[in-house]
Amino acid sequence: QVFSNYTIPATAFTNNTTQYDVRADYNPSAKDQAFARYSYSNNPTTYTPPFPILDGGGFGSDGQNSNYGKGGVVSETHFFSPTLSNELRVGYNWLHASYLQVGSNTNVAAKYGLGGIPYAPTLGGFPDIGFGGYINGIGIPSYMPSNELQNVIQFIDNVSKVLGNHTLKAGVNL
Repeated sequence: QVFSNYTIPATAFTNNTTQYDVRADYNPSAKDQAFARYSYSNNPTTYTPPFPILDGGGFGSDGQNSNYGKGGVVSETHFFSPTLSNELRVGYNWLHASYLQVGSNTNVAAKYGLGGIPYAPTLGGFPDIGFGGYINGIGIPSYMPSNELQNVIQFIDNVSKVLGNHTLKAGVNL
């Protein structure tokens, strides 16, 4: 009978995160309020798996990972009257997330006599091998390497009107 009594020791990893946010508020007049914000995050990590070439770690839990992002927003609100205002906001977010498996630049399959497995730089490491559902498998996850880029720009314009006990708000978000 098989028992689930194996516990993996804590994985050694390095994390060198740099993050900050900067915000500036400006009120050019009694009828205008503005702000700008910039955010930065750089989070490179290296995880050493407990079973170096055989490890089939989860997404982002082994190998070299990089999560680098930055974003900013500029907003201006104009008050036409105490009951009517307009907010215009423009934002931008950028992200580069990459995940590189252990042994990514080594043709480990050929080294251990497993033929017919394609190899190229960053595509190395021990191949993902399953055993008919009896155990989770060994080798690198099949989704690695991963290199993700995101660029998002957003435009928002909202108009608010107070009518007695009610507030009406309409706008567009692109």
